[in-house]
Amino acid sequence: MIGRLLVQLAKAIPAFVAYKVSKTFGRRTPALHPSLGGPDSTGAADLVLPQIGLDSRLTRITSWLAEANPFESAELERLPLFKLWLGIPEGHKWSQYFYAYTAVFESQRLRPLRILEIGVFYGSSLSLWRGYFAHPDTVIVGIDIEPVCAQSENPNANVHVRIGSQVDAVFLDRVVKEFGPFDIIIDDGSHQSSHMITSFNHLFEAGLKDDGIYLVEDLHSNFWSTYRDSELSFIDVCKQLVDLIHVHYIQPGVEGIGSFWHGREEQLKSIDVTFLTTRIREIRFFDSIVAITKKAPGYVPSLMRKP
Repeated sequence: MIGRLLVQLAKAIPAFVAYKVSKTFGRRTPALHPSLGGPDSTGAADLVLPQIGLDSRLTRITSWLAEANPFESAELERLPLFKLWLGIPEGHKWSQYFYAYTAVFESQRLRPLRILEIGVFYGSSLSLWRGYFAHPDTVIVGIDIEPVCAQSENPNANVHVRIGSQVDAVFLDRVVKEFGPFDIIIDDGSHQSSHMITSFNHLFEAGLKDDGIYLVEDLHSNFWSTYRDSELSFIDVCKQLVDLIHVHYIQPGVEGIGSFWHGREEQLKSIDVTFLTTRIREIRFFDSIVAITKKAPGYVPSLMRKP
């Protein structure tokens, strides 16, 4: 369901947002296809707003040095997760990931959690998470297409491995039924852009708890042809999600802050929005990582003014 919705939104949202901006601010916008509910070109306003964006000083080219030995980085050595990783055999991690992991996961590490990691490889990440998420009742599940990865299973430590594909809906449903729903889902799987999108489409709604975190890493692969096997990258999808978490402000019937002002007569009682608009609390972007936090449906945001 979410998959079909995202495909439709990929086509509709940019045009719809452009239309609403043009109606609000008088900016010219291309004609929209009638199926998107937009006007023809004769309805565009004549006023053109000034073009403004990032200052060229901020986008100037600069030389960025490689660290001589990241294993001896003073900044990394201050992170407990990095120290833990150094003591685990095998495996590889990008240096910037330890900052992102710490920012996203540190507040969760002492709680009893259910964690799904897509991609097992040599099992080093499973060992890392088992050591980092310290509560003894935390359950960690890894999935991979390679049968040899089953050797990383350690049920006595609540570490489980299931063999199957991250794009196999039946397999994913089986894993969720056996171990889920999950507090944290980490996609470190094939890195194929279509696989990232497909897994998110299938797992976000039914596989992730409210207040759960869906983290996808190695997003730099979206920019490399070896891994880019879909028109949209996962980063493109995340940019759409940024629009979606604001879409209630441009829906029909919304007329500025009065539509959200608590207690005023013009406050709207409800607004028709997408499922994802109501279920995403935050989206955090890092270098090659995005972390999406889910929330319960809740209510339309209200503007509150103290008496």
